[in-house]
Amino acid sequence: MFGLMKNTSSGCSDEKADWYRLHYCGTCKALGQIYGQSSRLFLNYDLVFLSEFLSLAKQEDIENWSEKLYSLDCFSLPEIDQLPKELVFAADINALFVDLKFRDNIEDNSSLIWTTIRKVFHRPLGKVSSRMNTWGIDYS
Repeated sequence: MFGLMKNTSSGCSDEKADWYRLHYCGTCKALGQIYGQSSRLFLNYDLVFLSEFLSLAKQEDIENWSEKLYSLDCFSLPEIDQLPKELVFAADINALFVDLKFRDNIEDNSSLIWTTIRKVFHRPLGKVSSRMNTWGIDYS
């Protein structure tokens, strides 16, 4: 599930590579700000693509995005209110997928490993349900 659509911007212009990096780093920073630093381990390329798609569909002016999203410093996180909705939505869906992946692995093979991993990440992923409600998605 994770990492199916990787960036292939090696032959792209610098502008396209910057666009991808901004969405990749922005989605990662949104995950870190909303769900905590440990949630960034599960950044999904497909959800980075979703944030790019949403930005294009909305015709978002990315030049107005927070300077911290452009920063190469991974620990320089913008405030939640400075995060564009596209990145917040992608981060929320990413966290939802991680939680569902943990639940699925526990259900498939009720091993102690996955149960422990889910308990370790319960605190950050505990926000998923309430955040999904803000988007109008019923997640129980």
